[in-house]
Amino acid sequence: MGEKRKHISVFHRCCRRRPATAAGAGKDVYCVVRTGMRGKLEDVSSLIQAAYLPCHTSYLDAKGRWNISCYAELDDIPDAMVPGAVVHIPMKDVLQPLLDGLTAKLCTWWRSLHPEFSGFELHRVQTFVTRYRPCEGETHLTRHVDGPHVDASFILQLHSPSYTGGGVRIWDAQGRSRDYGIETGDLCMLDHMVWHQSLPVTSGERWVLVVFCQKRELLRTSDAENWGAAEECEGQDSGLARCQQAIWLATQAANASCDVDKVQATKLVRMLSSSTLDERERAAFALGCLAVNGSSNQETIVDSGAVPVLVHMLGTTTPQHSTERAWAAAALGRLAVNCPKNKQMIAQLGAIQPLVTMLLSDQELEAEEAASALCNLSANHEGNKQLMTLANAVPALLKCLGGASPKQCIWATAALFNLASHPASCHQMCRAGAIDHLVPLLCSDTGRLRRQAAATLASLARSEAETRAGIVEAGALDALRAMLLDEESGVEAASLLEELQRGVTLTDESEDT
Repeated sequence: MGEKRKHISVFHRCCRRRPATAAGAGKDVYCVVRTGMRGKLEDVSSLIQAAYLPCHTSYLDAKGRWNISCYAELDDIPDAMVPGAVVHIPMKDVLQPLLDGLTAKLCTWWRSLHPEFSGFELHRVQTFVTRYRPCEGETHLTRHVDGPHVDASFILQLHSPSYTGGGVRIWDAQGRSRDYGIETGDLCMLDHMVWHQSLPVTSGERWVLVVFCQKRELLRTSDAENWGAAEECEGQDSGLARCQQAIWLATQAANASCDVDKVQATKLVRMLSSSTLDERERAAFALGCLAVNGSSNQETIVDSGAVPVLVHMLGTTTPQHSTERAWAAAALGRLAVNCPKNKQMIAQLGAIQPLVTMLLSDQELEAEEAASALCNLSANHEGNKQLMTLANAVPALLKCLGGASPKQCIWATAALFNLASHPASCHQMCRAGAIDHLVPLLCSDTGRLRRQAAATLASLARSEAETRAGIVEAGALDALRAMLLDEESGVEAASLLEELQRGVTLTDESEDT
């Protein structure tokens, strides 16, 4: 690949991006560098290839399919979900020694672009290995951006001993492209919403590691003495002290990564059974905040016995317990993120039916957190999708789309998107009138809602011709044409149109008849 290498250097890109400060103007917003990792990557090459197990996904490319990536990490946040993708633990184990150093390198470069984000770090939301080869649908990925949910990303060229073609092409604001041949150990770092593509492989195999990251706020204070100070007050007013401890932990977790130890987690779990409503609410809230910050906290909280108590809290029915139910649902939903074992445990303990009931609450927070929890529980878990179908979750989720708060609507649509890949749920959605609820969302002012609605409709459209015809008859085409002009939602619109074209004659709805 040496003969194809061009200008391995920093170069410029002006693109439409999220609202930025003046610091973003004129900056070098992507970069290709040599890492010096060639030897290390050659050593692990055979392990990566042995661990490679591609997922058959609906990845919302132009054809709605992407079957050549093996996932090592995958967050359950709605925008990062890939229908059909699952984490392959052997690949995660092989890559783990490489990932933190590479992410730190990306973060250092990204902060140099964005001084306004000096109080943030980058958190990996998708990590996967892709193998390109000269087979249909496997040669390259066409022009795209990594998505509005991705604040920064990188492509690392893995050891690929003999192939031709390949490389990376990146566009500037005037539509001019520039090609970069990359060799083993070369790292291509991209800022938010940079247009790029891989170049077709013409022979051999090209292996790359791709990581998508989101920014997360750093811990602003390490003053752990606050926890100790609250403990010292326990003898004077134990209830007040426990509430202070819970809120301190929640604040630390909200600001950045905060590790919870077994003693702290056990105290919070005991508070869940307090006779005081205030203590129960704060404990559930704190556990939910802590559960966001990684698998270690999730494991500590689960091992402390939190899940059965949190599920029991969902069963209260009186209005004054609405906030308690909401924070219990939030904690359960966050414990489910990226953890199939926790998803299964929560469902087996009976959480799904009360969560479905909570969707119909007239209390906004309760309904929002129930929708969020159901979304996380259904992500990449076929068993839970089946249980939700049996619990009649689909009609309740569809009701959330009418006049609900934006957050509730987003989570409900994300949950429906997850369920649409399950055949029984798909049929239930069609019978419950999902098309009439989802098509209006294609015109939503919220980009995420437009994308999720289009993605869900695309999944439904794969089922049968009658469904595709129903989507067209509901007036989807005009909205989709408008979405195609929006680079943030154009991919989902193109995917849905691709599905609708199968066996259906599309006409211009704006024409007079």
